[in-house]
Amino acid sequence: MARWLMTSSLQGKFSNYSATFQNTNPLGDPQLSIMDSIYFHELLHNVRVDWPVDDQLSDFLVIDKSSAAALPNLIYKSDDGLNPLPVTIGNVTTLEFLSPKEIQVSVKAHYPGWVYFQTPVTVNTALQVSAAIRSDGRQVISEHNAWIDTILNKTKLHILDYFDNSTLKMARVTYRLTLFRPNDRAPKFEKRRYEANVSEAESVITDLLTTHAVDADGDAVTYHLADTNYFAIDSTNGSLSLIKELDRETVAEHTFRVFAVDNGTPSRTGTAAVSVIVTDINDNAPEFEPSVYEATIEVDTPPGFDVLQVMAKDNDVGSNAQLLYSLQTDGVVFSVNSSTGMLSTTETIQSSPSTHTLTCVVSDKGVSPRNSTANIIINVINKNLHPPEFGHLNYNFSSLENATIGFELGEVSATDADSHSPNNVVRFSLAPASSSRLPFSVDQETGKVTVTGYLDRETTDTYTFEIIAADRGVPPTGQLSATTTVMVSILDVNDNRPSFPRSRFEYRILENLPSGELILKVKATDSDLGSNGAISSYELTPVTGNANFNLVVTNDSYAMIYTNSSLDREEFDRHTLILEVSDGGNPPRTGSTDVVIIVTDMNDNPPKFDSSLVQKSISRDTPVNTPVATVHATDIDTTGLLRYSINRTSNEPFQINEDSGAVRLSKQLSIVDPSSFNLSVIVSDGIFTDKMSLIINVITTNTYAPEFDGAPYAVVVNESVDAGRSIFQVTATDRDSSLVTYLITLGNTGNIFEIDSIEGIISTRGELDRETTPFYQLTVEASDGGINGQNILTSTAKVDVVVLDVNEHYPEFISGGIISLSVQEESKPGIMLGQVLATDEDRHNVSYHMVPGDEAAHFAVDTDSGNVTTNATLDRELKGSYQFEVEARDNGEPPLTSTAVVMVTVTDINDNEPEFDQSQYNISLQADDVVPGAVQLVVHASDEDEGRNAVVTYSIAGVGFMVDNHTGEITSELDGSSVTETTVYRFHVIATDQGIQPKWSMANVSITVLPGNQTRVTLLPGNQTTDVDTTTVSTVTTPIQPKKTTVKTSGSPSIYRDSSLFFVTLLIVARCMML
Repeated sequence: MARWLMTSSLQGKFSNYSATFQNTNPLGDPQLSIMDSIYFHELLHNVRVDWPVDDQLSDFLVIDKSSAAALPNLIYKSDDGLNPLPVTIGNVTTLEFLSPKEIQVSVKAHYPGWVYFQTPVTVNTALQVSAAIRSDGRQVISEHNAWIDTILNKTKLHILDYFDNSTLKMARVTYRLTLFRPNDRAPKFEKRRYEANVSEAESVITDLLTTHAVDADGDAVTYHLADTNYFAIDSTNGSLSLIKELDRETVAEHTFRVFAVDNGTPSRTGTAAVSVIVTDINDNAPEFEPSVYEATIEVDTPPGFDVLQVMAKDNDVGSNAQLLYSLQTDGVVFSVNSSTGMLSTTETIQSSPSTHTLTCVVSDKGVSPRNSTANIIINVINKNLHPPEFGHLNYNFSSLENATIGFELGEVSATDADSHSPNNVVRFSLAPASSSRLPFSVDQETGKVTVTGYLDRETTDTYTFEIIAADRGVPPTGQLSATTTVMVSILDVNDNRPSFPRSRFEYRILENLPSGELILKVKATDSDLGSNGAISSYELTPVTGNANFNLVVTNDSYAMIYTNSSLDREEFDRHTLILEVSDGGNPPRTGSTDVVIIVTDMNDNPPKFDSSLVQKSISRDTPVNTPVATVHATDIDTTGLLRYSINRTSNEPFQINEDSGAVRLSKQLSIVDPSSFNLSVIVSDGIFTDKMSLIINVITTNTYAPEFDGAPYAVVVNESVDAGRSIFQVTATDRDSSLVTYLITLGNTGNIFEIDSIEGIISTRGELDRETTPFYQLTVEASDGGINGQNILTSTAKVDVVVLDVNEHYPEFISGGIISLSVQEESKPGIMLGQVLATDEDRHNVSYHMVPGDEAAHFAVDTDSGNVTTNATLDRELKGSYQFEVEARDNGEPPLTSTAVVMVTVTDINDNEPEFDQSQYNISLQADDVVPGAVQLVVHASDEDEGRNAVVTYSIAGVGFMVDNHTGEITSELDGSSVTETTVYRFHVIATDQGIQPKWSMANVSITVLPGNQTRVTLLPGNQTTDVDTTTVSTVTTPIQPKKTTVKTSGSPSIYRDSSLFFVTLLIVARCMML
């Protein structure tokens, strides 16, 4: 129930349980009023008065609080609070259920008008009336005028309807009401997620699982699927079936949704997730990558040496993907690790040269194993005995600093005493410590040193670096190398302009300064060397003003500027000179500075009147102190104050204001005064004077207004006309022979025009712009002088000015002169990078065109839209950025163009693997040097990608050693004091980039620990050696002798794993990430 109140003495508006009252007093503003009485009502229901018309508004069926029957007696319409409609009470004679949701009611009304019926009813309290039809066909508005409610556990049926006299005379009036239950709740599944496992061997399963949903409203439920083509569902019982063959290697888990839809009104839907995991069968054979392996090793390679590793993959999972490696060939000197695929020697290799051809078999561990084979070719060559030797210990080269990329500085050479390839094949490289920052490279085969970057002697005049010569030796000795030092001297070229301390000098001098005065003393400098940096000459060039200055150059290369005559400010108040300097290079380079000389004023010029003769007219009855005329003079000097006076020859009745030049009548004119006065007016600046004649005529009447000749006027002018240009002249005459003056009174938008008040010449004051204002209609007023400024007569004329277009605006690129775009490398041709857009203030159409160039050939621009697309597939590692120009051209006459520079950055994808400096690292250590935590070796790999794709981390599979994953430093966990015989540790270091799909590469490491003082020889740069002792060697090879090892990763706890299993897992993970 909602309670509201209303007074019969106030006008009001009603809407949804609230009322707003307003009483307006005669003055029109809202006022409170004193109410005589207040009537309270209780709202029973919101109804709709639909007779004689339905206004679609909600009205109020109310009960008078004074009524004891608690039945409604009034309807207040929402748009009329003063005239409620009366309601009478009718009787319900019978109530009959035609079905559980259909009722027939017989009623009796006693009076015409709105009648209310009420009767108890036994129905589900959730039911509502959806339709009510009277026996004469009238349809009662359900919910509003026919409703069911429950109050104090009593359920009642209510009907409000309109009866006219003809309805009252009906023998029997009945209503047939249809009930419905609102569908409030959606079906709910018993589980939020259903799961099942299915073997990929299955093709059809009829009862995979059953889903079930319950509808709290009691409605029937049907089932449906979405997001799958492999499964079907029984719409009645929710049973799920497999209808299509599965492949785990294509989709390992199918996730989709099941829907339950009820049949209520409106229908509602519940949903649940279904996850079907496809279990594996052994339907894929392992595959080698690649199918043929080849390696080269030295004669005398000891037993247990790791030669190469074969790798296979199997797309199955679990035991079906667990692989075993074996060799088919019997009686060979090699074996393969069944788990890792590492091929090792089983005895010392003695024959050289020789070739061993092996067949490796890989099998999975499935119930019905599958297998495949690969061929392995092992070449045995002579031992690598000699490192390369450079022809010189040091090399000295020189280059001009403007050398182009590719310029050859010279070459280094080295020879190797070994007799056979590849041990005597020498390759050159820059030492890793300096290769990343040098503007040079060395050809690995020829040793030629060339320029690869920008040289600048003023920044760096000498480069010193090392070049390594390494042979192509193979394991176990590996590559042997030597190092030489190269020094490159950068020679100067004339690539710097001489310059002044400032780009502009400004001085102020008096115009009477005598000749020979020093204005400026300055010296230029040049950062080049020798004659390129020497100051050769100065030159002084006037730009504005005159050549009243001399240039003198001193022996110590100072430039001195003097005046060579007296300066006149009224001729030139500013002199702009360019002082240019040249160096001694061949050809010379020049620099310059601006010298601005401002000439200040002195009083050396007389003032001058605007006119030497002025005539004015006044009447004899002109009042005293009336302004008659104003004279004006100018002085081109900026000093001196002008003063005006009258040179009196008699007692003329006029006075002049000495500051403004305003002339006034000083006494009343009489009939005896002359008809004309000729005044001599003088102006003085304190030193010089000028004079003029002011003739004042005394007249009696002003009869005629000025008349324009040929009005109205029209003129056509180009928008490019200069400011101050005369475009038209109007003329008017006055039959009273009075002086006519002109004034623009209307239409001068932006004050763009001006008119000569005497001559009537119309000129431009500023620049016209047809795009802003293409047409002006000026109103020009012509005025006579009247009589002493009184009784002035005027006339007007229209002047139409049409502005013609000139193509004066260049297209302007919205993004400015430089537009930056980007594209991912390896993108297909036709990829859109972005859009270049330009606007034209002349409102011309703009088209877009590529400016021809080498880099522009890789791109295209759409003529109409400005869309920039690629013409070719781009590779960031070949070229990371492109720059070209796009032209915007309007269709004016003649067309105007502008260009913008488009800079395209090619973004990186991870398409390069990290690459180690060496594929094999060998080092020999004394046992005393092997202590826990000591750095024994540094490995390094680089990646040609950029960003995270080029960030390399290191991991290791080795016994007794760990690697810093950022620096590549390999440290020992061993204590060498316990080593009693020569021991060789062999393991692998993996370099992995940080791309989203990481790529990796691997290098072999061999560390030999020598007991006592064993001799050692340097193999590669840094502290990397191998033993040459002939004592017994004990070999530790990680894949063959599993042992707990520590993998050190910076910033995280150490991880302890079985090294062989860890290495296999690491390789499988890396391969999967590559795929």
